[in-house]
Amino acid sequence: MDVKVSVDVVEDDPRAVVLLLEGELNTATAVKFYDMFSHLLKRHIFFALDMGKVGFVSSMGWGILSKAKYEASKRGGDVVLVNLQPQVERVYRIMGFKSLLKAFDDVDDAVKYLIKRPPVP
Repeated sequence: MDVKVSVDVVEDDPRAVVLLLEGELNTATAVKFYDMFSHLLKRHIFFALDMGKVGFVSSMGWGILSKAKYEASKRGGDVVLVNLQPQVERVYRIMGFKSLLKAFDDVDDAVKYLIKRPPVP
């Protein structure tokens, strides 16, 4: 299964985008996702990843999400997760990603968290 990504730039702060992911983030799709993310990172630094339609994240997928957060943080940005499905949330908690990637139940709360930060000098 492929992963589809829709991009929605936050009106109040163009540094931020909401990415709606659909499908699976697995070994085959994680690289495709990261290529797209890297392209967006040239223009944006805050990313809310809406995972509400993602039913599975492989170890490679979790690695790519961690790498995305690292790369965004190097530019003064951040990556947060939103709407984790129960199976994905279970792995998120068990594998300790909760300490690395902040998760929200609501896209608006995630965006507010991201854009409350001061501008990067």
